[in-house]
Amino acid sequence: VTLGKIDKAIQQLEIIIKKEQTNLKAYTAYLFCLLYSENYDQKNYIKHALDFTKKIKIYNENEKKPLLLRHNNKIKIGFITPHFDGNSIDGFLEDFLNNIDKKIFELNAFNLNLSDEKSDHLKHLFDNWYLQE
Repeated sequence: VTLGKIDKAIQQLEIIIKKEQTNLKAYTAYLFCLLYSENYDQKNYIKHALDFTKKIKIYNENEKKPLLLRHNNKIKIGFITPHFDGNSIDGFLEDFLNNIDKKIFELNAFNLNLSDEKSDHLKHLFDNWYLQE
């Protein structure tokens, strides 16, 4: 991708996704690359984005109550990314999270990376932190 070979990256990511159907990190990279392809097609993109949502784990009530069933009257905001890993966006995100009114908003993070010191450095800023298994 960094070399500008978007369509080649898309082909490689399609191979990875086909072999590793639960690799959400590869799938998010795939969706990102589709946006920059010379062959971009909005209907095709939406189809793949909907396929992606079907791969996200649904949490059952025994693990933790589903987010939509909580009745704390807060507006729920979810952040889903494989990039809670110390990249350049973190400074902007950390500032935003520190300044959001937690009396009004409930912040939920869906970390698509493994949980480690590098990815969990923003964990304390969220009300809920979920890991994709």
